[in-house]
Amino acid sequence: MRKELISDSLNQYKANLHCHSTYSDGCFTPEQIKEHYKSHGYHAVAFTDHDIFVPHDELRDEDFIPLHGYEIEVDEEGEDYNQIRTCHLCCVALDENIRTPVCLHHSRYMFAGALTYFHEMAPFEGDYVRSYDPKCINDIISKAKEAGFFVTYNHPVWSMENYPQYSQYRGMDAVEMFNYLSIVGGLDEYNHQIYEDLLLLGLDLGCTGNDDNHNSDREDPGMDSCGAWTMLAAPELSYASLADALKNGNYYASMGPSILSLYVEDGVVHVRTSDAVSINFSTGIRHTARISAKEGETVNEGRFSLRPQDGYFRVMVEDATGKRAYSRGYRLDRWGLLDGDN
Repeated sequence: MRKELISDSLNQYKANLHCHSTYSDGCFTPEQIKEHYKSHGYHAVAFTDHDIFVPHDELRDEDFIPLHGYEIEVDEEGEDYNQIRTCHLCCVALDENIRTPVCLHHSRYMFAGALTYFHEMAPFEGDYVRSYDPKCINDIISKAKEAGFFVTYNHPVWSMENYPQYSQYRGMDAVEMFNYLSIVGGLDEYNHQIYEDLLLLGLDLGCTGNDDNHNSDREDPGMDSCGAWTMLAAPELSYASLADALKNGNYYASMGPSILSLYVEDGVVHVRTSDAVSINFSTGIRHTARISAKEGETVNEGRFSLRPQDGYFRVMVEDATGKRAYSRGYRLDRWGLLDGDN
């Protein structure tokens, strides 16, 4: 039996799921962001301004979907922000009709553009007071998911969080594999090991690639844009279809290569990619494999055998420029990939 994971019968839509505009601390208006990203081949942007949830339905057209979202930050106490830890979470609405955010506050936490545009939000009840501890962070994740949001754990390197912090977080849907703003700012925000740590703890979650763009460089305002993205596999370009791709795990993170198809048949993983110099296969144990191109050539497909004890598997694709794409980790039990299930 064949189990499709990334089906070549679906379209692939390029999305940035972490974005800041003039509605918080970004320098591009939502309209400018749409224009910029459409000109670079994007089909969707999630507008995730800090502590303010304002849908931008006015930006929708037949070639572009504005996804509704916001970002929450939970800060450690301290006078110097550059020295404290913080946890940032993006919440993207999985239903375009969601208008009520969770875990926000009517007077605390807002800054920059959020102070100006706060009146555009739909009314919400209560004032959620945050504290930098796993109980609070996990409560935010839980409440956001219950309210219908897709929750990502953002830029742990920039946030100065390490294993003792992130290993206690539970329930998020995905981890940012790449955060392009951090990368162009000089940080090693390639989070494959952090993602692996969470998979090894037994979590079932995906990985995304995002810009976290603020467009604040005066000489080159686009320098933090269009460098990392999430490819959503969906039958059509609609809000509901893209949301289903997120809910069902039909996406992958990239800074360049494409994963054109991925399926499991008779215990063998089959992957087809854009031109690559290597395709890596890894699991939850020391069972790994790699297909490498000969010098001056490329590879475009690979086959890898699964073992029941693998726990999960994932695929990484690297192109000639060193840019990578990562599939999510597919837990064999969760995805029906154990012997007898496929």
